[in-house]
Amino acid sequence: MLKGLFYDSSATMLLKNHSPISNIFSSKNSNFKSVFVSNETSSNLDSEHNYLCERNLLKLNNSSYFKLKTFNHKKISKFLEDFDPDFVFIGGYRIYDQLITAICNINNIKIYKIQHGFEIDTVNYRLRSVLFKTVKVLRILNCSYNLALISKSSPFQLTLQYVNYFFNGISLKNTLLDNVLFHPTILFVYSEYYKDFWFNKFGLIKENMCNITPPDFLMVDKVSTQKQQQGCCYIAQTLVEDGRMSENEFRDLLTEYESIAKCVEVFIIKLHPRSELKYYENISKLKNVKITNDFPNCTSYLTHYSSLLYTAAFLSEYLILHELKSHKTHEIFKKVNPLIVNSTKEIITFLTKKISNEKISINKRKKELKYFADFENINPYEQVYNTIISLN
Repeated sequence: MLKGLFYDSSATMLLKNHSPISNIFSSKNSNFKSVFVSNETSSNLDSEHNYLCERNLLKLNNSSYFKLKTFNHKKISKFLEDFDPDFVFIGGYRIYDQLITAICNINNIKIYKIQHGFEIDTVNYRLRSVLFKTVKVLRILNCSYNLALISKSSPFQLTLQYVNYFFNGISLKNTLLDNVLFHPTILFVYSEYYKDFWFNKFGLIKENMCNITPPDFLMVDKVSTQKQQQGCCYIAQTLVEDGRMSENEFRDLLTEYESIAKCVEVFIIKLHPRSELKYYENISKLKNVKITNDFPNCTSYLTHYSSLLYTAAFLSEYLILHELKSHKTHEIFKKVNPLIVNSTKEIITFLTKKISNEKISINKRKKELKYFADFENINPYEQVYNTIISLN
């Protein structure tokens, strides 16, 4: 029996990022067994939605679900020993991903990472917001300590370098976190650009990377056939939930966005899986505002630095990046040629101009963006499956 273990920060993220991989293995191997493991580090989760995600994970074929809150490397090793997986999957390269990767490498367990979104060097976390999450901070420090122990490094120096990386986005090359022990067996990335990105940022070996189509692109063909809605879609992000913006600042931003909603036929808010609905209560009272978890086909799209901007680029040429204070636009998002603005007034001016309904050429866009986003006709999960099977 083939067994896979999927590790992430919550049931919400496990269902979104890992269940499609589990499903493709189950469809190819009827006896495939999967265990989903949450380390419970996600902040500001919608508890009801997360509970539903837990239930949905357990509905999958031959699946089990566990909460493993410990970052004690001996306890994690024991958990892995008891389950005895053929492989482990992680969805990021956070410090706890590096810890379980190191443990897997020491125990000769193949471990794979699939890129999660169009990652950038750093995001602007607010020190005050992060420090308020006392329990999480203490758990991450404990994780850092265990990572130092298992790699026989200085806990103080490793933690200091990690904190500097977290807040300032320094490269981890030539630091204690640049350690082949922390490298996954294979890293599934979105493009040649990201091979360079992961090498330059973490020192990961390019030969151990495999290009796949970003999973979000799977929805492009279906969404493009839907009737285009004459209006603007705001692609929400976890700005408050992740400590990048204060709650009051975000509420003020959405109050400003009410004026944007009033100048278009329809204003659709595409939620993030971890979005807190309470922040959208006031703007949702406007008659032409719709809130959805589905990605809509719109004439224009508005966001800050969401990975879904690349999906939107295959549906419309009218892309707006609202650059928030201290949140500079990363070069990767400039490649889709968005209008970069700093105020709501600029957004309204742009949206009130005549916008063409002409359909974008998906094939042309594929060629233009190939170096940054490898959009092929191969299902990325099929490619992941074929690669892993060839190594087992």
